[in-house]
Amino acid sequence: RPKNTFLIAVAVGLSALVAQAQPAISVMTVNLADAYDGYYKTKEANDKLRDAQEKAQEQIEALNQEGNVLVESYQEMVEQSKNTALTEDARRKAAEDAQKKLEEIQTKQAEVTQFGQNTQRALAQRQKTHRDLMFDEITGIVTDMAKERGATMVFDSSGPSVFGAPVLLYADSAYDVTEELLEILNKDAPEVVEVEEATE
Repeated sequence: RPKNTFLIAVAVGLSALVAQAQPAISVMTVNLADAYDGYYKTKEANDKLRDAQEKAQEQIEALNQEGNVLVESYQEMVEQSKNTALTEDARRKAAEDAQKKLEEIQTKQAEVTQFGQNTQRALAQRQKTHRDLMFDEITGIVTDMAKERGATMVFDSSGPSVFGAPVLLYADSAYDVTEELLEILNKDAPEVVEVEEATE
């Protein structure tokens, strides 16, 4: 019996030591989606991406216009190939030219399709690369903030779980550092100059 008492005492003592060794839980929450959207570098990147999309659309429209010209030319050649007022040789030549023009149209269609696919893929990769870089930068700053504050855990309050429910069901707003994070992220943001419209 004394032996059992001793073992219980040892177990209790070890539990106390383990409890003392574990740091007190200190929680921090941050909305990474809001931080990402509110980061000035994200806005700059989105503006550049939008410009690239518009330029790509202009190029596609130019290619489509070239295709329309080819189609009009093809239709004229088809009409000539059926025009009985022309000689048989002239109609035959028009039919041959129409066939060649049709091949040009098909080549142009393939060019437009390939250009659109390549552009879409390139822009998507560009957006993903930027997003990954920004999140790495943001999470790095969040980690530094957590270490400075002695936080043992940081939760992202922005995304849903695999069940579609918020990952963080509830958290006191006092634990949220999103606004402070945005201040750090945007401290070097360039000043936006507002141009006032001249009034007569």
